[in-house]
Amino acid sequence: QKRIANFWNDKIRTGTPSGHWVSIMSQIARQLNLKLDRVAKMYALMGPAMGDGFKVCWAAKYRYNILRPQSYIRDYIDPNWNPYLITPSFPAYPSGHSSLSGACAEIMTELFGDVTFTDYTHQDIGLLPRTFSTFSQVAEEAAFSRLYGGIHYRFDSESGLAGGHILGRYILNTIHLSQY
Repeated sequence: QKRIANFWNDKIRTGTPSGHWVSIMSQIARQLNLKLDRVAKMYALMGPAMGDGFKVCWAAKYRYNILRPQSYIRDYIDPNWNPYLITPSFPAYPSGHSSLSGACAEIMTELFGDVTFTDYTHQDIGLLPRTFSTFSQVAEEAAFSRLYGGIHYRFDSESGLAGGHILGRYILNTIHLSQY
């Protein structure tokens, strides 16, 4: 669980969950030897998924304004408790990693189906690569990495994933790219 929390922390190499997904897209483009038209389509659909995913997520965060586990546990259970990861300074619900990853997994699955791949995003900083059989597995691991890090509740991750998948499907049903 700590390895997973560290792998998806995304503070050092990629900076954000979006940066991590851009790294995944680059790896998939190389692995599948995608031509420029398919890479362009992937970016054209994934850009709105990442941008709108955070907009929707942050609107919900400040609408519901749910305390992070660290605040709740310290105030009501154990004043000395610390999470494994550093707690972000914004509300917990829903999880940003989950929302974004659900949307991205929905789009990548539609574009490429179930693709087994190894994510080497953080190998250069000493984190072992992780292998996945589906993009949904990627999204689920990213989502629950936040629970393992002690910075989200289970319902933050579950709701974020569900909302992300809905957003991804909406983007796929709404954005129609012309074929040349």
